[in-house]
Amino acid sequence: RPSTPAFQARIEAVVADLEPILADQLLLWDSGVVGPPRIQDGWKEHNAVRDLALEPLVLDLLRQLYGREPFAFQTLNFAVGSEQHYHSDAVHFNSYPHGFMCGVWFALQDIEIDSGPLHYFPGSHRLPYLSARSLGLTPELIKAEAHPQTLFEAHWQQAVSNHGFQQERFLAKRGDVLVWHANLLHGGERVHNRQLRRWSQVVHYFFADCL
Repeated sequence: RPSTPAFQARIEAVVADLEPILADQLLLWDSGVVGPPRIQDGWKEHNAVRDLALEPLVLDLLRQLYGREPFAFQTLNFAVGSEQHYHSDAVHFNSYPHGFMCGVWFALQDIEIDSGPLHYFPGSHRLPYLSARSLGLTPELIKAEAHPQTLFEAHWQQAVSNHGFQQERFLAKRGDVLVWHANLLHGGERVHNRQLRRWSQVVHYFFADCL
């Protein structure tokens, strides 16, 4: 958990910047009209999002863990729990050699259990990498599916059952940072109290000298 004043200021700036933008969508979410709102690639328009994605302490940690220069390529910002089925990021974007992509989850507030916290399955990153081809999914089938990730979910459920992976929740405190491997199964728990917020920022990173 980075605790420098500069890091804390970056966290505050992200929430202050995005809260007014999501206000209308959050009213609809609170009343059950829409699904969980999020902002993708907010770094393009919001310096606060970009600054947090480039947090020097996190970049230095990634250099030490991976032995290569990291670079951020996507941000996702959430005000509430995503309720997303557990999944591997590697089916969405990957690297060659494998493994040189990671996600970093920044808690922008204390996370409560009824707000739909992040969950993950330790050890699942060692599963074989999955692709549409390995499951026999054709381009036509993927194109016809509004949410192609659902085509993989039965396989992930079976893998969790077969290997006995145990789910863990990330009940983070404000400022906590979680780094996960490209192939780790992770998702968002169901939100039991829609009035609770779960401000967070996810940043995905690639590394130098990879495809």
